[in-house]
Amino acid sequence: MRLLMETDSMLASRITEVLEKALSKPGTPVTITPESVGPNTDLWTKFELDSLDVVDFSMRLEEAFAIKIPEEDLDLFRTVHAIVEYVRGKTASYR
Repeated sequence: MRLLMETDSMLASRITEVLEKALSKPGTPVTITPESVGPNTDLWTKFELDSLDVVDFSMRLEEAFAIKIPEEDLDLFRTVHAIVEYVRGKTASYR
């Protein structure tokens, strides 16, 4: 029921935390701030994500939000706002 009480801002914060973990490599941590990633920032362009990065990110999102993300939906994950909307749509708690 945690998602039920979360605002879009809280969800966006959790999503950016997942992105941070996905982009951090051993010895080279990545720090993402609200100033560096707005709700409509193109994540793929800003962080130069390749297909493996996107798959890793989506797998981490699946774990963090207990959802299943089909491969054909990965193109939707370009902005934090789009991911917030996606998570809300996939989570039965929001309905």
